[in-house]
Amino acid sequence: MIYQPGKKSRINSVGIPFVELRDERLYVGNSSIKNHDSAPPLRTARHKVSGPGAFCGREPMPYLALNIDMGKRAVLIVGGGKVAARKLQTLREAGAVVRVVAPAVLPAIREQEASGAVTIRSGGYETADLDGVTLVVAATDDPAVNRRVALEAVEKGILVSVADQPEAGDCHFPAVLRRGGLEIAVSTGGRCPALAAEVRDAIAGMIGNDYADLVEQLAADREKLLTEGNGTTYNKALLRTKARCLIAELSAPKDIS
Repeated sequence: MIYQPGKKSRINSVGIPFVELRDERLYVGNSSIKNHDSAPPLRTARHKVSGPGAFCGREPMPYLALNIDMGKRAVLIVGGGKVAARKLQTLREAGAVVRVVAPAVLPAIREQEASGAVTIRSGGYETADLDGVTLVVAATDDPAVNRRVALEAVEKGILVSVADQPEAGDCHFPAVLRRGGLEIAVSTGGRCPALAAEVRDAIAGMIGNDYADLVEQLAADREKLLTEGNGTTYNKALLRTKARCLIAELSAPKDIS
């Protein structure tokens, strides 16, 4: 059903009863949403952080939160210890093609080489190891090696994450919570990964596995709306409203009597 301004429309496909546009506001039930053209501009100012928790005395750079399809992309991990093993697991789950370079690696990493999930070169890091990779993770126990990896990666325009010196790299791994197709990433920009992990775990107690079903339900509703020819603002309002209703249902106290 195509929306016509000034007329009430019933959208049975997603269960939202009435929608109406009046005075540049989109009304859904008793709520209104301003026309997107009147939305305030994005805030771009950076705020200086000072005190004991300051990150090297610098203003924190604004990081871009972005999901990237790492399938078939080459990633280099320099290091073979526990940190490298954790990063390897994360990258494998994302579908990356991982190479590990280290004089020695944990058995858990070596076992993955046997299954073809990762290739390992035994030895020290060399500049040529950067050839053809999209991302580098410096995770050795030698700060000097990690700094060298970071500097050379930056020179080649390759994204690099440095485990023990996050300020030396240009990207960081967030703490991630997954519920089916729902992903919630928590990051402190490398300033305090432990805090990010604690916040992630706190959220995990509030976001159960039911949210995986919610994603599938709303994704199906979105596909229906896209075939009906409605405008973007209209579709967004409907889906946001239904999402709020479903979240409220999931959050409501359960009757266990």
